[in-house]
Amino acid sequence: MFSFLETAILRWTDPKNRSLWSQIVCTLLTPVSVAYKWLVKARNWGYDTRFFKRYSPPGSVVISVGNISAGGTGKTPLSILLAKRFADRYRTAVIARGYRSAAEHSKGPLVMSLGEGPKLTPSQGGDEAYLLSKKVPAAYVFVGKNRIQSAILASQHETKILLLEDGLQHRKVERDLDIVLLDSVNPTGDGLFVPLGFLRDCPTTLRRASHLVVNLVEGHSEQLETVEQRVRPFTDAPLIGVRTVLDRVVDFAGGEIELEEYQKVALFSGIAKPERFHSLVKSTGVEVVSEYNYANHTLPSEEKLFRFSKRAKEAGATMLLTTEKDAVKFYETPMLALPIGIVETKMEVVHGEETLNQLIEAIEEKVEHL
Repeated sequence: MFSFLETAILRWTDPKNRSLWSQIVCTLLTPVSVAYKWLVKARNWGYDTRFFKRYSPPGSVVISVGNISAGGTGKTPLSILLAKRFADRYRTAVIARGYRSAAEHSKGPLVMSLGEGPKLTPSQGGDEAYLLSKKVPAAYVFVGKNRIQSAILASQHETKILLLEDGLQHRKVERDLDIVLLDSVNPTGDGLFVPLGFLRDCPTTLRRASHLVVNLVEGHSEQLETVEQRVRPFTDAPLIGVRTVLDRVVDFAGGEIELEEYQKVALFSGIAKPERFHSLVKSTGVEVVSEYNYANHTLPSEEKLFRFSKRAKEAGATMLLTTEKDAVKFYETPMLALPIGIVETKMEVVHGEETLNQLIEAIEEKVEHL
């Protein structure tokens, strides 16, 4: 029910939707959005003035990776990139919420990984946490709604680096660095807070950022310059430009699949911004003939997927493609009308490599002086 409502609100609040029903819904949601904005402002004031207490994990350098807008800016890929840099040298822990998983409702934090890969399923600990522990098996990963309890558990395992995945708004845990991801298309939001818009925090929050990471959709330097102009009224933090690139396509057994130019494919995904996945796949030269998008953090029934696969086959598709995040939700390979390819991606630095290296060195120096 919640997934249906979320999808409906996104459709009704889309600026391109000019229907009467959309105007009515937007009018009804305006006071909710304004109230949310002022609650965020009040909460930030409480932490900025130290009215609200914060927990400082002992013996760890704490790095938050977050954003000011809802979904799709690349928090998990950046967390993976950073965890890979540190996990082989220092005991590195990642703290995640486990959104829409059993961990989110657990009384205490759950252990997704103790440096040996995932111990829980995505439904138990969340798809992001599962994917991160799979991509960086040396990392310790703790999942739960209460970040303080997770941080205490990480300290008990003598972790030296603590990554707060999606941590910008979770200010109960003190951090040494706030790395903030920005969407290159709309870096400071449209001024509208959820549920009417995508903002979940004030653009002025960027003043707390130690570094800004701009997810450059196409990797153009002009995009970075435009973003810089938009954010400079709020922060002087250095900018790093990244983009998500296709690494490889594999089947469920891990075997690599070669896509052919002009090959007809169909896509299915449940991510925040499916248009990014669509563009990424099209960049390989294939032709997308059909697409099935569903709510973020969900998975439709196999029956619905089978019906979609039949329609895709009738449209000429020879293969279905999905994301890594969606693929981990399957306990076994689904029996559909077409074979499935899993699109694996990686984050690539296109601007500010030296700045990133300096950041890594600064963190390592902090660890050495603990």
